Amino acid sequence: MAQKGDDCRGKTPESRARQLANLEPLTSAVRHGGYRLLERGLAPPCDRCSFSEGCPEHEPGATCRVAERHAAEVAEELLALPHVKPEDRFLVAEFAKLSTLALVLDAYTATNGLFVVDEEHPNVLTPQPCVTRLRLAVSNNLRQLGETLGLTPLARARLERPTVADVVFVRHAEEREA
Repeated sequence: MAQKGDDCRGKTPESRARQLANLEPLTSAVRHGGYRLLERGLAPPCDRCSFSEGCPEHEPGATCRVAERHAAEVAEELLALPHVKPEDRFLVAEFAKLSTLALVLDAYTATNGLFVVDEEHPNVLTPQPCVTRLRLAVSNNLRQLGETLGLTPLARARLERPTVADVVFVRHAEEREA
């Protein structure tokens, strides 16, 4: 039975130390940086990136400049659209973050593949379902946010289609002039 002051979930001091270490970007076991980007809105750390060896932008102790630049560019392009208003900036920031996460996950998958070699059975490939599920969820969320922001063909058609109120207003104005 847990004593007062003990963690009621039965975690050991070693597991607690691992949890605290995972909060630090330079000691965490983050490989693709996706969850860090989603949960905290921070770009993946360069030192923990699985594809930093060939990256020309790699800088020890820094965060991924490619991811940060991509998010800023996406947000800037979206805010420049005529139908996106300044009050939509939170949706725009979320779309930019998800778009960057898709970029990070795609780069991770391109570098490491969707399968890893099983250490116990070298002839067996083991899928990485968490990466695949996360990427599919990101795609779905991007599609939904894209519709909300008027970025999909259907959403653009809805924006360009006159509403009933528009038609009634035009008819009323025509009747006044006549």
